[in-house]
Amino acid sequence: MEMIRVLAMVPSEGMAEIMRTASQSVPDLAVEVILEGTEEAKQLVKYGEGLLRYAAVLAQRKTYEKLKEAGAVPVIEIPVSFYDLLSAARLAAGYTGKKILIAPPRLAEMADSALDLAGLSSEIETVAADTVTAGLVNGLKAQEYSMFLGDSEVNRVCRENGINSVIMLASGFGSAVSCLWEAQNLISCLERSRLPVSVLEEYAGHLKKAYLLFDFSGTLRYAANAELENRLVEAAAHLIPLVKQEKAIQKEKKINESLYLIKGSVVALGKEHFLVFEVKKSLFDSKTNIPGVMIKNTENLTKDFFNVFYDDTKNKDFRQKTDAYSGGSNTVVIIGESGTGKSRLADYIYANSDFRNAPLYLVDCKRLGTRSLHFLFNSTDSPLYEQGIALYFKELNYLKEKYLNELVAFLQQSPFVHKNKIIFSVTCRVSESYNNKVCEFLTSRLSAFPLYLTPLRERVGDIPNLAVLYINELNREYGKKIIGFEPEAMNYLQSFRWDDNVKQFKRVLKELFMITGSLMIPVTDVIDVLSEEISGKQSPSAAAEASAQKCTLDETVHNAVKDAMIANGMNRTQAANQLGISRTTLWRLLKSGRLPVPSAHPKNVP
Repeated sequence: MEMIRVLAMVPSEGMAEIMRTASQSVPDLAVEVILEGTEEAKQLVKYGEGLLRYAAVLAQRKTYEKLKEAGAVPVIEIPVSFYDLLSAARLAAGYTGKKILIAPPRLAEMADSALDLAGLSSEIETVAADTVTAGLVNGLKAQEYSMFLGDSEVNRVCRENGINSVIMLASGFGSAVSCLWEAQNLISCLERSRLPVSVLEEYAGHLKKAYLLFDFSGTLRYAANAELENRLVEAAAHLIPLVKQEKAIQKEKKINESLYLIKGSVVALGKEHFLVFEVKKSLFDSKTNIPGVMIKNTENLTKDFFNVFYDDTKNKDFRQKTDAYSGGSNTVVIIGESGTGKSRLADYIYANSDFRNAPLYLVDCKRLGTRSLHFLFNSTDSPLYEQGIALYFKELNYLKEKYLNELVAFLQQSPFVHKNKIIFSVTCRVSESYNNKVCEFLTSRLSAFPLYLTPLRERVGDIPNLAVLYINELNREYGKKIIGFEPEAMNYLQSFRWDDNVKQFKRVLKELFMITGSLMIPVTDVIDVLSEEISGKQSPSAAAEASAQKCTLDETVHNAVKDAMIANGMNRTQAANQLGISRTTLWRLLKSGRLPVPSAHPKNVP
């Protein structure tokens, strides 16, 4: 049978020896004894978490009161018995000076009875005091009392004030044995009452979870499955103010090189409120990482959608709609071409939602394999079985129809949609979304609110402001002082097709920024870089997107003319030759297509 660990904090080495001897009388207890004034004892009293290793703690007076107030484990007071008082009084009777016994009221009353019984009440006086102060002992000393009787607290205060004649009211062998038996009986009763809790703890251990219970002042009151490091308890305690404010949170924390998922909630029991934390190793800390599934927190979000992908000054209605959709548990679907910032907008929605203090689970449908899909639909660790989280399905259009139907059916039948924030993104042209089966599934069957991201080529008015803001960001990052573009350079940027949208736009601006050695980005550099983009340097995603797009005849002609003009440095003669048309026809197309007609430039040959 495993022995029960008990800690005894005692005031003196003599009493420590008594407690060690007494422990042999109670064989089921493994008693560890430490002295009150040691650094180990101070740390245990101050922080309390280390006491969780013990079934109970035995202590006296002030130490007992502090440990009982902390409430981490059961605390039993080591008593001073009637016999212990008589022993100290008889010893003091041999002293010829004035004697005084200082004790708490209850013990002082018992001392009066003991002194009366021993016929020593005329020789030893008593003072009842809950708190022993320097003023008290010095006042008694001034009344010519030279021998003091009291507990460890009286002994400490007397010696600090130069009074060395002190007889300790120490617990004897009988009191120690009695206290140990009381501890064993109390622990046995608690074990019987805790049996259901023990079963739950065993189950929590099976799930590899721990539970921490704090009172509203932040004191740890209970820990289940808690072979925990202090840093884990400290991490939960650090989240207490946030839990009080938000009522329920989920956070991922790195502790000792391991990732933990910590859920915290406020629980009311009658008039009292408690803080309950569930702690488990994060799924994404394990070696069996799930491809295509990850957790994001507010610390690793990209929060720069507006004024990077959309000019805030020109798209206020869109921002207001986005902010409105971010609230509550509304399901949102973001629809747009490649490079329009769908994932950035998902981050923005999450960061401004009611679920921003819970993890954001990202499911990248492009990377999901059979194992990942099995995890999503069948594992108890899957985010689909969580509550109070945000979940972003990136590019749902890449999910096979079989799994798409299964996902939609699951979301329709479960309460998941109403208890979490779900965000989807679909990569397709806005004009095609109305006939897109994935979009139709989300908007009609799940009542998802759609947010349509207009491609950059259809909002060229955003380009000047976005360019200024991004150049300013690059100036800060690289310590340069570029102040803008040469005349007409912006016309070329606004004329470009931007197949990969803002993603391509930012890459081009960064390239122009890096190669420019002057304060203004030259128009010649803009023409050169855009020409290279046309001649095949666009990203694979842009090329795939461009080839997949269905353009009207007017759009095809419009794009071909723009590409030819930029590829030939805005030289109309060379562009017309490349297109196999006359300069007159090219001029008419430039005018009718509302393309910018460049003025004379060193590279333009009439």
